[in-house]
Amino acid sequence: MILSGIVILSFLGLHFYDFWVPEMKYKYYDFLPEDPNRYYEELVHKFVNPTRVLIYVVSFITLNVFAFGLSNLIGWVLDLTGIIGDSQPQNIAPFIAAIIVCLPIWIYFWRLSNRNVQDFPEEEFSSLRNLYLNLVNGFSVIIISISIFGLFNSILNFELPYNYLPNLIVWVPILLLHLNPSQKKWENGNKRIHEFFLNVVFIT
Repeated sequence: MILSGIVILSFLGLHFYDFWVPEMKYKYYDFLPEDPNRYYEELVHKFVNPTRVLIYVVSFITLNVFAFGLSNLIGWVLDLTGIIGDSQPQNIAPFIAAIIVCLPIWIYFWRLSNRNVQDFPEEEFSSLRNLYLNLVNGFSVIIISISIFGLFNSILNFELPYNYLPNLIVWVPILLLHLNPSQKKWENGNKRIHEFFLNVVFIT
């Protein structure tokens, strides 16, 4: 409860700093006229090219479906080998299908997005790419945090903690893979860190 309160208050503070204060300054301190096109360039930058939007949307969807399938398949294998126990018959065909179908698609679009970064260096710092990276990192942090909490809770209750291993095995590499690109040039300002925080809070 305390942690949730701190996160909410931090979100409100950053919202005031990032949006409310500049808006108040624009309207009531600088007395600038109303401009309905103030955020037009940013929206155009994000969505002017449908191909870019498609690349990141497909990448995000296929990555999550693949991670879900792989996590469940690993859990099934651990059940089968008796590491987790309480093994129950289940149909693993959807898990295998999710891996076979989604992994090659995600690899293709991930490589395509990285190729776009090489061809157009400004793409590396685009808001759309940053949104994709932050959402993936946010989901990874949330799932990893829940799994670690469950892991320690099981240990404290003298239970086997292996139920939480599949999610850790799958999502830790995903986080590490996406964390490095999202941290590019964070030292030049806190905007990207701020965007990461806002995206994590948004999806929680």
